[in-house]
Amino acid sequence: MATKSPLMQSADTIDYKELYEQSRKENILLRDEFKQLRLVNEQLLHRLEQLLKLSFGSKSERYPGKEQSPDQLRLGLIEEVTATVTAPAPVPAEKAKPTQAVQQKKKHFVIPENIVDEIQEIHPDVIPEGSKCTGSEVSYRLKCSPARLTAKKIIRYKYLLPTPAGDPGLTSKIIIAPLPDEVIKNCMADASLLATLIVEKYCDTCRFTAR
Repeated sequence: MATKSPLMQSADTIDYKELYEQSRKENILLRDEFKQLRLVNEQLLHRLEQLLKLSFGSKSERYPGKEQSPDQLRLGLIEEVTATVTAPAPVPAEKAKPTQAVQQKKKHFVIPENIVDEIQEIHPDVIPEGSKCTGSEVSYRLKCSPARLTAKKIIRYKYLLPTPAGDPGLTSKIIIAPLPDEVIKNCMADASLLATLIVEKYCDTCRFTAR
């Protein structure tokens, strides 16, 4: 009677069904572990996103803390602890002494001196004898030359009238020449500039007159 070899005997004793069930259980355990790790990974990514918003985001994107939605993912760590801190009472600041309001001078448009090609000096028509020049008022008018924009500088000198004998100087008076007539009130444009603008707008750009 023929005897089986040891290899054939070991092959007959292997239970393939048991091995299949064992491998199937291991696969199920690995899948569950993978799902848990994936969930933890999503929670960590969410926490990282909140941290980045807290550090670099705008004020409207700050981490809401315990007021956040319950559906939001959490790591299940230690619950957040809120501490109440009492702020010290504010120290009353010393009231500053009222100071006189400083009257701000009206700022004028600054004209560069390199475009000024004409200076007009104006003195009052009548200057009593003994008057002293105390300063001047400077204003500008924009002029227009062919293909060149210049400015006319107007200097109006101010004179302090002499005080009568025996007067302590309380009734002193300063006179200044009036501004020249303006084409447009409170406009810096000179008549030459306005004329150039009108001609270029209504004559040079017109099809019939531009030919």
